Amino acid sequence: MSVEITTFDGLRVTMHTRKNGKENLAWFSAAFDPALVYEDTKPEKTETGSEAQDADEQTGLKATDAVKQEAETLNTRWQGWVYVVPQYRVDSVAKKKSDLIKFSKRQDSGKTAGS
Repeated sequence: MSVEITTFDGLRVTMHTRKNGKENLAWFSAAFDPALVYEDTKPEKTETGSEAQDADEQTGLKATDAVKQEAETLNTRWQGWVYVVPQYRVDSVAKKKSDLIKFSKRQDSGKTAGS
């Protein structure tokens, strides 16, 4: 099983798991994916230098180079490590979106507004 977490600034972290006897093993990887970077849909003039940095600060997103460096740092830290993860943790990250979202059933009384 694999679980991916993505961020608006393009970071993709993947947790891979595998069962080994009774143990759940997990290892991680990170990558930069430019397709994930949030783009503001407002048309703006092209910015360079400190203006571009100010724009990054306004959106709260890291610069592309910073995200690439973060992915490299995480991969270096995780390289060669395999973690033993308890079953309840694997179960919690393996849930489907539909299991995490509770839809309430709308109960209409048959009355219309103003009656």
